[in-house]
This record gives sequence, C-alpha cells and structure tokens, in this order.
Amino acid sequence: MGWRHRGLREQPDGKGFAESFSGMPSVKVPQVRSSFSSVEGLEVHRALLPVESSIHGSVHRTYDLLLNHNSVHIVGEVILNKSTNEQETEFAKGSESEEYARFWVLSRSPCLPPIGPEQDGPAGRSFKTTIAMVVREGIGALHKVFAAFSFRGIAVNKVESRPWRAQPLLSPQQKKNSEAALAARFQYLLFVEFESSTASYAAQNVLTNIQEHCSFMRMLGSHPSFSPLFASSCHSAQKQPPLVTMIKQPSLVTNIQT
Repeated sequence: MGWRHRGLREQPDGKGFAESFSGMPSVKVPQVRSSFSSVEGLEVHRALLPVESSIHGSVHRTYDLLLNHNSVHIVGEVILNKSTNEQETEFAKGSESEEYARFWVLSRSPCLPPIGPEQDGPAGRSFKTTIAMVVREGIGALHKVFAAFSFRGIAVNKVESRPWRAQPLLSPQQKKNSEAALAARFQYLLFVEFESSTASYAAQNVLTNIQEHCSFMRMLGSHPSFSPLFASSCHSAQKQPPLVTMIKQPSLVTNIQT
C-alpha cells in the first residue's frame, strides 16, 4: 500500500509530492472523496489532501469530508510551493506569482505522542491539534472558549467558521434559553487549530474547560507541525488509552491530569 494525493484546483502536483515524499508509491485521484474512501478501506496507508492556499484560501471540501469520516485522522502536514500560470482563474490574476499550499496527511491510525508535560518549545518538538466544535449561545461564550487557550499558554493558529450542516439553525429551545434575539439564525461550526498535542496536560485541561461552553466537539487530529516524517514521534492509539472521545454530551475528555 502507498499514498493517494490530490492537488489544488483540479491540478494534482506530482512534482511537489515527489520532492516531499520521495520513495513512496502514490496514485493521484480525481476527487477528494476518493482519498477518504481509500484510507477507510485500507487501500492505502495515507492520503495527502489540500487544506488551504495562500491565494485561494481554505479548501472547505476537505474540512467537510473530514468531519463526516470518523475513522480518518490528521496525522501530519506539509507546505508545498505551487506556481500559478496564465491559465489561472480571474480570482488568481494580479496576485503573487507563487502559490503556497498546505496539505494534511490523513490516516486511519491517529498520531498520539506520549502522555506527559507539554513537549512544545525549543527543547521539544512542536505539535498541532485540530478540533471541530459548536459553541453554545450566550454572551461571552466564544470569549471564554478562547480565553481558556490563552490562560494555559497555548497559541491558536487558525479558526475556520462554517454553518453547522447537521443543525444549521438554532432550535426554539436554544433560542429560548439564549440572551440573544429570538430571530432565526445560523449555528456555526468552528474548526480550531492550536499549537499543542492532545497528550499534553495543558491541552487536556483546555479541552475540559471549553466543553462547558460547547454543544458539540470532535478531535480531528494531533500531529507534529510541518513534517511528513511523523511516524517515529507518534504512538498507535492501541498503545495508550483514548484521550478525546467523539461525543456530543458533556463528558468529552478522559485521562485528565491537573
């Protein structure tokens, strides 16, 4: 088994893949969904999919599919340089001549570093974690969620906001209990990337804190930053208890250390 990968804007970048993952057999696919199916079906070990571009922004399709495929996890990332050309769309015209694209490495086996004190920093290896969450309605709820990261000294790198497809509008009960206006409006799903692994005590405590303000939370992956060579730094999920469970109820985090 090997890799499946897909480039940006219907243009798979075989050269960039070969430079970053030399010696690994790969196959290009026409659709993002095919990569997820191949990983789930154990046809390939890993898949490389675009998540954002310096010119075109986020690749929302990747976010949506990752949320819908529970057995696929983010286990690494890589940034490639993709040059644009004269055939680019009107959106790209007049922008920089170079396009940098960030890709996620996906696998069925999650990447989990050893449980212990925070390993990030000059002496350790930098890790990143991506979670999806829906913050409950209430004045200051969003502020309280991100204050938990700041209080624990964890940097938030990116926040992607999308209407929550599972329940796009606030229910009557939610609106009744909210201090906000009763007019119908969207519920938003937030994809949050932060600089820490879920095995660190600090991140575990943050996840415990913010669950009080969320109606839904799911961990999408934790991995070394900007490195495809992640296997030696991670442990299989079978070698330690699960850290974060994928549920909608209040109990979201296990193995918390205070």
